Amino acid sequence: MIATVKQLADILSEHNIGLGTRNNWPSNYLRLMTPYFRCIREGRLDEVPAPVCVQMQVSTACSTRCAMCHHWKEASVEMPLDQWQRVFDDVARFGARTVIFSGGEPLMRKDLPELLRSARRCGLRLGLLTNATMTSRELNERHRVIAAIAECTDWVSISVDGTRSSDLAIRNPMVEDREHLVREFVSGLRAANERIKIWATVTLQKGNIEMDFGEACRFIRETLGISEVNFKIATGARSALQHDPPYLLSEDELIRLVNFLHQDPLPDQDGNQLAYLRQCFSQKLFNIRDSAQGAPLRRFYREQSLRCFTPFLFSLIDSDGEVYPCCHLYRDNQGADPRSRYFRKEHSMGNILRAGFSAVWNGDRYVAERVALEKINPDDPRFLPCGECTRHCQHNLVLTEVYRNFEDDLSELERELATLPDESDPVFF
Repeated sequence: MIATVKQLADILSEHNIGLGTRNNWPSNYLRLMTPYFRCIREGRLDEVPAPVCVQMQVSTACSTRCAMCHHWKEASVEMPLDQWQRVFDDVARFGARTVIFSGGEPLMRKDLPELLRSARRCGLRLGLLTNATMTSRELNERHRVIAAIAECTDWVSISVDGTRSSDLAIRNPMVEDREHLVREFVSGLRAANERIKIWATVTLQKGNIEMDFGEACRFIRETLGISEVNFKIATGARSALQHDPPYLLSEDELIRLVNFLHQDPLPDQDGNQLAYLRQCFSQKLFNIRDSAQGAPLRRFYREQSLRCFTPFLFSLIDSDGEVYPCCHLYRDNQGADPRSRYFRKEHSMGNILRAGFSAVWNGDRYVAERVALEKINPDDPRFLPCGECTRHCQHNLVLTEVYRNFEDDLSELERELATLPDESDPVFF
């Protein structure tokens, strides 16, 4: 037993990585995982408990035209309020704990306050991905939306691409007076709910890689009023796309970025995730050459033997009710690329409007996906986008290691996890 406990402690110490805003530290989500481990151990892949977190694409429209995203180019069906209300109830009754609203841009929906309150009435905890830009809205209407978000959500992630000038370069054409709208949005949230968690997400790409990172942090913190900044690199596997993404960083740009991460003091300051980005390159999770090809984890997954746990703990519901196992196989940012149609067809798990969520979640397609992802293989033509997956790589690494160490004694694992501080709820992936 002593050796077993030490194994768990070592794993948690080595891989203690997560976002405080999403509460997705290993010590939190591991407490929830033994029922999923048991389903894997016993081969019951059609009896998997409800996902811990579900992302819902509530909008197809977008108010900005970001260089690294196709949502503003796409046109698809958008479920009305009453259908989403049935989805919320279905997902909550099945046992899902947390929901992330995304799009497109959720703020484009006139009925966003009603959507938020309906989901909360079902007992779901909510996070919101947004650009914080509400265009063509009267001031009172904007305040109504902000009040509903402050009332209903645990956290809000705002996409801001660095300094004032770099944000302009990436969101072209720029929404007029976006800086004022974002500032108004943030200050309104804080005035209505001082406990709400707010952070900015900066996607590093061609249009902003030459910016002063310190200036970007100051602009976001002092001008926009957002104290936490999450930096990530743009992805989009060239091998999975028909059209070459022009926004990807070159190998030379990535080398300069990695040198900056190791030499500049900024990554060691509070309030940004640059140290995590540095760690991903240092530990060879991310590879410079693969990152330049839009698939930072391709070599890592090729050389490791890791299971993908995402089909066990997360699900994505599109605006038309189609269900997908993750953002990358859904082709979240590359939906307008012709090859993305193949991946969406290949990885659609079913439609929640034709069958209940539980029937889709434990249906034949999901079972087959769980079997296929027993070992992540980004060289498999069906799973080329897996090399992009910076969002779930740490979870897959931790969960694979824990499962291998405790596969033969899950009861012991459960007993040990029960001794950890109970901060597991709510967890957002």
